[in-house]
Amino acid sequence: MIFLLLMVLLPVARPGLSGAGEDKSNEVRSLIEKSSLPRENKESLLRQAHSALQSGIPSDDITVIVKRGLARGWQGNALEESLAAAEKAKKQGLPYRPVLDRIQQGLSKGVPADRVSRATVLLTEKLSEADRIVTGLIGNGMKPEAPPEKTDAVQNVARALEREIPAETLIKMGAAQLKKNPSLSRFSNGISTMTSLIEMGMPIDHAAKLIGKAMERGYSSRDMIMLEKDMSLALQEGWKMEEATRMMDSSMDKGHDRSLHKGMDPGRAHGSGSGVHSTGHHGHR
Repeated sequence: MIFLLLMVLLPVARPGLSGAGEDKSNEVRSLIEKSSLPRENKESLLRQAHSALQSGIPSDDITVIVKRGLARGWQGNALEESLAAAEKAKKQGLPYRPVLDRIQQGLSKGVPADRVSRATVLLTEKLSEADRIVTGLIGNGMKPEAPPEKTDAVQNVARALEREIPAETLIKMGAAQLKKNPSLSRFSNGISTMTSLIEMGMPIDHAAKLIGKAMERGYSSRDMIMLEKDMSLALQEGWKMEEATRMMDSSMDKGHDRSLHKGMDPGRAHGSGSGVHSTGHHGHR
């Protein structure tokens, strides 16, 4: 009975499925069939795997999640919930790659299934909220120069929301960017840099103020990335977060150019005889 159901839901050959995709479909079917899951769990998991595949989730990702999940001892319901979260994001038109990445990272690190499941559900919720924020900004005149820019912006805003940056703060910053330069990529990179500063230890209100000021002064996407790199280097060279933040803020007020280290006193760095500076290639996110 279970074998017949497996054949119906993930048949050996499906119209429109490439050779590689067909092989992966067969592999998923075989993995589930040979697993130690109870029969009803096998049937339910297979239905979810089939549904995810039909929604457009890549067969490679489904295979990896099922294979690693079973190897980690995940129960069928945990695998179903993870695949369902990715499928939900896909069906809602949200970026689903971050959801798949979160699942696979959890599996690679041996994170308990219930924690991975909660994290993916939360991420999907943040992506949905981020999509509403970005869509609203676009509706008010924010201009994406290429289709991928909206996806990038949604992912960056979702990341900010996960770091507990209030949605109201992000919306206000978007409105300020609209007045200065209605570029979605500039807004997106500004939010990404602000989140990175917070992850480095800068308080949310200080990061929002600093990046808000940078937006008002017309900082480009590259300028934002340079600011982030400057802060990272400052901390590596022994600066305290409060000192580096104060000096960067002062540099902006004094009208120094976008290379913020030029307004910072190298003598304040601890354990280093050099000032804060940017090195390497500054690419776009």
